[in-house]
Amino acid sequence: ESLDTIINRGDNLEFNLLDIVEDETAIKEIDIVNKLVIRQILSNLDHQEQQIIMLRYFKEKTQTEISRILGISQVQVCRVEKKVLQKIKNQISK
Repeated sequence: ESLDTIINRGDNLEFNLLDIVEDETAIKEIDIVNKLVIRQILSNLDHQEQQIIMLRYFKEKTQTEISRILGISQVQVCRVEKKVLQKIKNQISK
C-alpha cells in the first residue's frame, strides 16, 4: 500500500496511512519525553519519597498498604505523599 492511500472509516472521516504513521511516531515521542520527565522528577526525591510515589501511583497501592510495606503510619504516608506532590507541581510549573 502507498502511504498516500486514502482510508475511509465509514464515519465520514478520511485519512491516509501516512497520517497514522505520523500519529504513532508522535505518540511514541511523547511517551519517551514523559518517561524522561518522570525519571528526572523521581531522581530529585529521597528514597522514601520515591518508594511512596512508586507504590502509590505505579503499583496502585493504598496509603494503608504502603504504610504496612514501609513500616510507617498511614498518616506519615499521607504527609509524605502530599509533600511530594507539591514538590512535583512546583517543578513542573517552573
